[in-house]
Amino acid sequence: MPEILFYELLTTTPKKRAACFCKLPDIENPVILIPNVGTLLRYEVENQIPCNPVTKVAINISDEFRVNFNKDLRNKNYTLSLKDTEKVERWNEKITNEVEDFRQSSAIVYHWFPSLAQYHPGQDSTIIEDAESYIANDEKLIKGIYKEIRQSHFPISDMISSKWTLFRWLQINLLAAVDYIRRFGPNNTSAKIKSIENDFHDVQYCITGVQVGALASLDRRVKNIFKKVCPEGFLLEEI
Repeated sequence: MPEILFYELLTTTPKKRAACFCKLPDIENPVILIPNVGTLLRYEVENQIPCNPVTKVAINISDEFRVNFNKDLRNKNYTLSLKDTEKVERWNEKITNEVEDFRQSSAIVYHWFPSLAQYHPGQDSTIIEDAESYIANDEKLIKGIYKEIRQSHFPISDMISSKWTLFRWLQINLLAAVDYIRRFGPNNTSAKIKSIENDFHDVQYCITGVQVGALASLDRRVKNIFKKVCPEGFLLEEI
């Protein structure tokens, strides 16, 4: 289970939350918990090696950890404690800031794709599709952009490849940003935050799914991105 899914379960309605937790087996360690994408990136920066497989940083993959979800989460009438509510609120604040950063950066992605600078939502999408194909299939492009934005303590561009979360993080964010321009146009930072939050979550799911090599989703945008960058991966489209 990626951390972003756990976050969404804790912030959805009690009825939906209970329905989802009821589907988990009532055992110790019912799922392997994969930390957020930031944790995967930090692992790679600190160790200068790819975090692949991502189970290297899974929370309950060894005998040192045991995960047991609160059984009350299966109850639609359960209310989080004040302490837990405060934790979720801080978590939500962090996510909100990251979503805003995502919105701002998505609006200016045309810096690397000049043909998108004059794109207007609704016009012929050929240049959008061309940019998406370029991002999905040209490793040199991703490594070149990475080299341009790389911080000094990050692995050098010659080290990274599609096995790295750093590579997939950049690639999938670029695809999501191009899709942002398709829908809202370049330099438009006024898109509704709720819509962009969904996009941000989609990116987190895709990055984790691609690194695992498998993804279960009913979301069209998530499935399209996954297919583009991980055509050999396992995609569960019907549940």
